[in-house]
Amino acid sequence: MKHIMISILLIVACQACKDDGTTPEVPQRITLTLIDAAVQEAYLHIAVNSPANNETLSLQRDGSTVLTFAVVADTNIADTALTQTSTYQYTATLQTANATTGKGNTLAVQTLAPTSHDWHFTIDSLGVASSTLYDVAIISDSSAWVVGELYLRDSSGNVDPVLYNAAHWNGTTWKCKRIRVLYRGSWILPQLNAIFAFSATDIWLSSGVPIHGDGQNWTQYHLFDMGILSQSDGSINKIWGNNSSDLWFVGNRGTIAHYTSGTWQRVESGTTVNLLDVWGSPDGSVVWACGWEDFQPTVLLRGIGSTWEKRYEDPYPFVLRRDSLSGIISSVWTPVTNRIFAATGYGIYDSPANTRGAARLSTFAALYLPGFPFRIRGAATNDFFVVGENSMVAHFNGLTWQYYGQLYDENIRLRSVAHKGRSLFCTGHTLDPFYRRAVVVRGTR
Repeated sequence: MKHIMISILLIVACQACKDDGTTPEVPQRITLTLIDAAVQEAYLHIAVNSPANNETLSLQRDGSTVLTFAVVADTNIADTALTQTSTYQYTATLQTANATTGKGNTLAVQTLAPTSHDWHFTIDSLGVASSTLYDVAIISDSSAWVVGELYLRDSSGNVDPVLYNAAHWNGTTWKCKRIRVLYRGSWILPQLNAIFAFSATDIWLSSGVPIHGDGQNWTQYHLFDMGILSQSDGSINKIWGNNSSDLWFVGNRGTIAHYTSGTWQRVESGTTVNLLDVWGSPDGSVVWACGWEDFQPTVLLRGIGSTWEKRYEDPYPFVLRRDSLSGIISSVWTPVTNRIFAATGYGIYDSPANTRGAARLSTFAALYLPGFPFRIRGAATNDFFVVGENSMVAHFNGLTWQYYGQLYDENIRLRSVAHKGRSLFCTGHTLDPFYRRAVVVRGTR
């Protein structure tokens, strides 16, 4: 009986020693979240609960410390020089001079494989004199739309003065279309300069004002007549939306309009520069726009909710910098919430979502691109394209750039590009002032 009592007392004593506060458990104060995984990089968001001035944060990859810095509440970091198609385990701890004061979750990250550069191209010519294509949207591998102004010959061989403002690719041939809209009681046939499609029966266009249709029937929203835009605003140049009930329209003179579930709203942009492009994150939470105009700055704008702000402005965009944005920003594209790619005359810049100019130049040219870039689009961070002057087409596979020099033609300007699945469509025109023809560069992989 005595031995039993002693054992019980020893157990109680040990439990008391264990819980006396001399070896407390390290609290979970760090949250690691994956922003994006590329071929050789991982982009992480680190959030810290109640950071203290005397703490440092240590980030570990597979048990080895890769980064140590003075702690802040929220930060994004890039871990580079990783190996493709590999899995890494990230953890983090908080330290003071005397103790470990916080820990975080374990985050597994899988890097991507580079995609194939093996694209095969066909060049189509549409229309005759004064024909131009401004934009393109892919529905599927066997369906795509292009918009602009196309002129064909009539039955007598003369140029028909009535334009075609769109063409549809059915997987085999092009069919030119005349999309008419009702304006002030009359049917008109406007030039179209932008397209954004969610499906074959859910297509948005711009003739300077928005148009929505199902491929057969079309409704124009004349935002000036509706009182949404005023005469001091400019015409719409580009369209982007997360879904057909949430779309953004940007245009000249810094014009931004937002369509939400049947309601239109003019949004203040903070600039009067012509806005040339717009694109948003896959979840629609962050939207970017860019622009430039002669004798005015180039700008990069960010929209979160209904609030837009100027994140970057350069009144003299003619100085090359490799560690920050430089050059005329002509196009933006973002495959994830926390990264943005911008095309400028100096190359393609990769920036974080909190950028105010911070960026890393990623380019296939030693110094200058073979042509000014007009558009950047893609499917993922390891699979996107840039197109532009001199029939420039280049592909980034997540690891390297491939410039398709066989397409070089100083007489062709490619204004837009769309990439989906195994299909690529680049649209533009020849530069002949009298016999300008519309051009489509089709790519398959």
